Amino acid sequence: MDGFEGERYMRKERREAVLMIIIAVIFTGLGVFLWVVAGNLWMGLTGIAFSVSLVAATIAKMNRSHTASARIGALVGCLAFGITGAVMIASTFTDTMPFGNRQLPALIAGILCLVFFGGGFVLLLIREIQRVLAPRNRTRR
Repeated sequence: MDGFEGERYMRKERREAVLMIIIAVIFTGLGVFLWVVAGNLWMGLTGIAFSVSLVAATIAKMNRSHTASARIGALVGCLAFGITGAVMIASTFTDTMPFGNRQLPALIAGILCLVFFGGGFVLLLIREIQRVLAPRNRTRR
């Protein structure tokens, strides 16, 4: 990629990152509103956990995959998305109609979120532990 194309790509990445941060702030505000004003704890926690995962995904997106900040961002993002799924699952069993008449779709979305992103967190964590414990002077075979 030449200089001009590289600069164009980085500007596009920065615009997407700013948009992701704006969306995260909106979800945080809506989550706090739903929790405090509307009194819906589960919807509020879901919105806040989603916004945390967006910020972490933004950090991972803005850094090269081999940097520590990108790896930590991916770990935190997967964990937050997994927590979002767990909150959605827990809310369907502990609260009466926290998602209105959409209890079953919320339960399915929560299960999918927990399985994929919770599993992704576990796999990324195992990979990071292996990377840390691996000897530094390895030779390729």
